[in-house]
Amino acid sequence: MQASPHTGALSMTVKQTSRNLKQATAYLQKGEWSQAEVILTELTKTLPKYDSIWLLLGTTRAQLGMAQGAEIALKKATELNPGSAEAYNNLGFVIDMQHRPDEAKRCYARAIQIDPRHSNAQYNLALLLQNQQQPDQAQTHYRLAIDANPLYTNALNNLGLLLLEKGQTEEAFTFLERALRFAPNDANIITNAGHALYCLHRFTEAINLHDRALIHAPTLAQAHSNKGLALQAIGDTDLAAAEFRAALSAQPDFVIAKHNLAHLELATEKYTLAWSHYASRPSKRAQCTQEVPNLAKDLSGQTVLIRGEQGLGDELFFLRFVPELLKRSAR
Repeated sequence: MQASPHTGALSMTVKQTSRNLKQATAYLQKGEWSQAEVILTELTKTLPKYDSIWLLLGTTRAQLGMAQGAEIALKKATELNPGSAEAYNNLGFVIDMQHRPDEAKRCYARAIQIDPRHSNAQYNLALLLQNQQQPDQAQTHYRLAIDANPLYTNALNNLGLLLLEKGQTEEAFTFLERALRFAPNDANIITNAGHALYCLHRFTEAINLHDRALIHAPTLAQAHSNKGLALQAIGDTDLAAAEFRAALSAQPDFVIAKHNLAHLELATEKYTLAWSHYASRPSKRAQCTQEVPNLAKDLSGQTVLIRGEQGLGDELFFLRFVPELLKRSAR
């Protein structure tokens, strides 16, 4: 008698696998990453040749911060499907999480080679290049990301900020305004657009945008600091100081707010208050947590070095204290 294949057991396995995949998908849609990861790990044992499951598992582990496990799964996905731009992009992301930017860059480049209009790969490569102080190359890839996805608010925002740093203020505001159109309640984008208006000397409009940002995020330090700059520009120094202090209350280690407050205090001759904040100026930010010592009234026999570090304006400002140092008998 001829033996019959075990079709009944095989059918049950297929059904169970299908149910597990549906359950994992449901967990992913709800953002329940841990539950999804357990099921997807089991599915890779049942269906080890399915690149899509390895891709899902790698992406899920990345969401959980399991960078090494995500890398293993995503490398398997690229081995099974070398033409998957998504797998290479996600692999680049988890490698970048592990501070290996050159390897990540190669993964993003491979994803873009497979699909030049993969907006996430273009964006991730742009961000990596920006962090590596390569703004021109970063700008190129931000533009390609936006070309592939005109609604990509993060790319619009980052490109706007990059252009702002380069002094291309009008174009910067154009991109930030577009980002704001697609994400009208994003406090970071709102205050960034407001800062672009400040750079364009449209101070009242800038203040209005910062107020709008603070409605959505009352403790957003960047918005308070940006609003302080705009208030200072229209001569309202008291309110400006209050905004800088609000920024520091929300984020005590926010060196930009300290620097802005220091400039305001120096400009309004509040020197004693200014010195500790002035330690956060760009040339000294590595030591900005240190207290600034007060010079003794009698400096007899002591040498005080006055060194210019930020340009002619800074030098001229501090030269005003030379007579006082001489009065205290400093060399």
